[in-house]
Amino acid sequence: MLGGRPAPERMTLATDWPKVNEGGLELIEQWIEEQENPRLILIDTLKRFRPDERENRRLYDMDYDALRGISDLSHARGLSIPIVHHVRKQWAADHLEMASGSFGLTGSVDAVMTLRMSRGEADAILCCTSRDAPDAELALRWDADLLQWNLIGDAAEVNKSKARREVVELLRKSDKPLTPRECADLLDKAYPASKKLLWQMSRDGELKVSSGKYCLPDNPGNPGNPVTRGGFCLENSDFSVTAPVTGLPIEEFYIPPGASDADVDEICERWAIEHENEL
Repeated sequence: MLGGRPAPERMTLATDWPKVNEGGLELIEQWIEEQENPRLILIDTLKRFRPDERENRRLYDMDYDALRGISDLSHARGLSIPIVHHVRKQWAADHLEMASGSFGLTGSVDAVMTLRMSRGEADAILCCTSRDAPDAELALRWDADLLQWNLIGDAAEVNKSKARREVVELLRKSDKPLTPRECADLLDKAYPASKKLLWQMSRDGELKVSSGKYCLPDNPGNPGNPVTRGGFCLENSDFSVTAPVTGLPIEEFYIPPGASDADVDEICERWAIEHENEL
């Protein structure tokens, strides 16, 4: 990790520390007093630092009190004190529900960051919830050489790009154009989401569509009329737009002379929404 360089001089590393109820919190305060401008304290893991549980107390109260002292110390001293904790094995849509324990843990701190990942994969999503900043989901990638997570970007944008790359790769390998249903089955994705994604990609010029089947723009095996914008055959962009060739009756929309590309796109999108169940 350090590339052969020595550890930072100001870093203090302790491999053993008393628990909160055994003087651990007071020992941290003592360390703070002895340092010049301390900036960060990292506790790994919470289980090794929190007081022992007592059976006659509510779980929420025990969890909240386990972090209350360290949280108060962080506020009083103006220090950042991240605490490493484990997640439950059961997945939850709300990442706050994935912390092992009750909401007393997440309710007693200023920010919660949950690392979502599958075992053996190099990519992960860091879900962030804070009292001082908007919620965020960040895409990360593990660097085995530097032994660190690197930020890729916003998770929604990265996943969106990944989904589109999967479609492009599928169609590149296919010897024929594919329907949304075929794409969904081959990619093991939900049909409605796949249908919407394919339409969006055709709208953005990434795909061509003919007779309800999609292929790459440079794929010579795609039959049918040329498509120049979003799967819509623009016979005369100054006056009319022909709807996608999907086996449905051809419909045309009047567009005033000189209409902008944005006007054309809006009409195309409105047609697709009105005929969503037929595409």
